[in-house]
Amino acid sequence: MLESIDIKGLAIIDSLRMNFSTGFNVITGETGAGKSILIKALSILLGYKNGKDSIRSGGTGAQISAEFKLDLLHPAIDILSSLDLPFDIDESTQKAWLIIRRSFNQTRSQCWINDTPVSSSTIKKLAPLLVDIFAQNESNQLLDPDTHLKYLDKFIPFTQRQKVIDCYKTSIGLLKKIEELAQNYKSKNKDKDYIQFRLNELDSFVPSTEDYNQLKSYCDNASSSYKMQQILNSAQSVVDGDGTNSPISSIFWKLSKDFSSLTKNSSSKDLSSKYENLSSECESIAERVDQLSYSISQLMEETSFDENKVIESEQRLSSYQDLFRKFGVSCVEELLEEATNLKDSLGILENYQEQLITLINSLHTSCIELKKESSTLSDLRHKTGTTLIQAIEKELHSLSMPHAKIDLDFIPVSNPRSKLDLSFVGDSFSGLDKVNECLDILSCHNEYGREKLMFLLSANKGENLLPLNKVASGGEISRIMLALKQTLSVGADTCVLIFDEIDTGISGKVADLVGRKLKQLSLKFQVFCISHLAQVAVYGDTHFLVRKEEKSRTNTSIVKLSSKESIEEIARLLSGETITKSSLENAKNLKQKALGMELN
Repeated sequence: MLESIDIKGLAIIDSLRMNFSTGFNVITGETGAGKSILIKALSILLGYKNGKDSIRSGGTGAQISAEFKLDLLHPAIDILSSLDLPFDIDESTQKAWLIIRRSFNQTRSQCWINDTPVSSSTIKKLAPLLVDIFAQNESNQLLDPDTHLKYLDKFIPFTQRQKVIDCYKTSIGLLKKIEELAQNYKSKNKDKDYIQFRLNELDSFVPSTEDYNQLKSYCDNASSSYKMQQILNSAQSVVDGDGTNSPISSIFWKLSKDFSSLTKNSSSKDLSSKYENLSSECESIAERVDQLSYSISQLMEETSFDENKVIESEQRLSSYQDLFRKFGVSCVEELLEEATNLKDSLGILENYQEQLITLINSLHTSCIELKKESSTLSDLRHKTGTTLIQAIEKELHSLSMPHAKIDLDFIPVSNPRSKLDLSFVGDSFSGLDKVNECLDILSCHNEYGREKLMFLLSANKGENLLPLNKVASGGEISRIMLALKQTLSVGADTCVLIFDEIDTGISGKVADLVGRKLKQLSLKFQVFCISHLAQVAVYGDTHFLVRKEEKSRTNTSIVKLSSKESIEEIARLLSGETITKSSLENAKNLKQKALGMELN
């Protein structure tokens, strides 16, 4: 059941919290007070409607949250478990708590389940298992024959409907591939010579990621080595001389020799010692310079490169760049992908018949399966339709339409498809008959099967059965919808049913009957009804009143009425704004009749 709902910043609501009861919850209020706010809030919360246009004027965003309490065997629990979403269990009642929250502004929307962020699509999976909303626009949908099949299909096993949907989608997908193959063949066959020329150009060049990377690495290293060689050549010319200057080491060797001669010719031991020291120092410098020259020579050998190989590598890299420009790509990987595409294009041209036959055989198998499953679904619909007619008529008879008759008019699907242009294959191609057979099957099927449906109604004795939109009044549509809901409720998983003015177009005895039906539904479901009729409101287990307050700005509030307040509101529904003693007595009598008990 729906335990409560919190609404902030939505439409003319500033802040509102509602706690609900099991059974039948009735909501009344003056026209324009905002009675349908619960439906609007739940529709936004559960993903049926975008809420950004409903943000309260002057506000930056809105937030809606609702608390549900579910049986542990409810199918929504299986979905929560499969998605690893947490839920708390009330040990005293053995019920699971489910809290759904959504906040949104003009640009962004966020959703949570039990405080875990989720996508709106996740909430949409849960929505049909939680709440079934009958809003006023659904009456209009019931007048639209295009919607009628969905009501019947609610009584058909989903697995059978899904088989038809899957077969149809598969068939349409295969047909699209055949059309694309034919289009590709026609397009590429015109350019076959050019495609082959471009592929030959790539094949003769033999591009590869490894080759490109090696070339680039070698050229980058050669460039770096060239800069090193320039520095080393400059250093060597300084150390070893450049033809104009003598090697530095020879200068110091000569100095060492000259100082040594001064040592021998000196008469002073002190000077002789100093000359000898200078000679040794120069000799040491000369040796170090010679070692430096050797080291420079070694490095020059290590950093040397093959200029011819560099020229070849740079030319091949330049050829890569030329190919990049020709094929409109920016890297080797894209160039290789282009080569693959060209091969695939030629492959289509060379092997198109083989590919075409494979696709046609798959299409034929899928279409035959579609025909078979649609036939099974059609049989189920006709069989179920008989039971549905009887159930709806029984409900309508109990809703003061004693002579009402319902029938189902099954209309074959007509979805003509143009013949495929496979002239390039030749008239003798064996698959053409299969293709035409598939097109014939698809021409009389859609994703829902091979038929459409229209509800026919005869509301009064002796009248012909005619489409609903030709004969049904507003009150009759409301009763037909209630009859459908009552029939659909058997074995339904939905735990909350919401009716927005299901009593439109009815009054008096019929209104009382509708109230009783809603009360019966509330024995199996939690029911909400937004009503303007006292005859319906008296059957509510809990009565809520919607009020519109106009102070500094308009605001809607919803209050739970006591038994006394409920009687007064029912009296207002009977007599208008002025509540009289007789209207109060009438309200008490209606309530007493509805509850089967005397009110004090």
